[in-house]
Amino acid sequence: MPKFIDPGIGFIDFKYAIAPRRKVFLENLYQLGLMRTHPIRVKGVRVAPLDVLLALLPDPSSLAGRARGHTCVVVELSGRDNGGRTGRRLWTIMDHDDAYRRMKVHATAFLTGAPPVALVDALLGGEVTRRGVTTGGGLDSTPILRQAAKLGVPLFEGEPGCARGRPLTV
Repeated sequence: MPKFIDPGIGFIDFKYAIAPRRKVFLENLYQLGLMRTHPIRVKGVRVAPLDVLLALLPDPSSLAGRARGHTCVVVELSGRDNGGRTGRRLWTIMDHDDAYRRMKVHATAFLTGAPPVALVDALLGGEVTRRGVTTGGGLDSTPILRQAAKLGVPLFEGEPGCARGRPLTV
């Protein structure tokens, strides 16, 4: 990421919010050994505990229409400019019910699938002209964000640390 964004980047973080009850549940599965990937013998058959657990869970696509809450992705860029703090916070947030009304999927699926579609639309429309192998960070984000907004991805911007912002203008 420093190659495309800023060579001086010293810290990048990823956080995933999990409800307290779900955290305890996942910890219990781990403590019981149900997340192990190495096979164990059960009634003469070798099976990985995680494979059994995954076979018992519902297909994630079946959760569309039943999931409650929101999916949110936040990117915060901060630094120093003329001796003071500067930066920008960009985010998207979507209610699972809204995603289901739009596309019959949950918000995580919508917000995961829409950006690649936006990139393809920008490529096909000639808005992205870079050729060759690159990462997403090596592309101009403006045409991709513009296409994402057209697809209904809610995009917002504000100051670092702020909880409220304004719609992102692209």
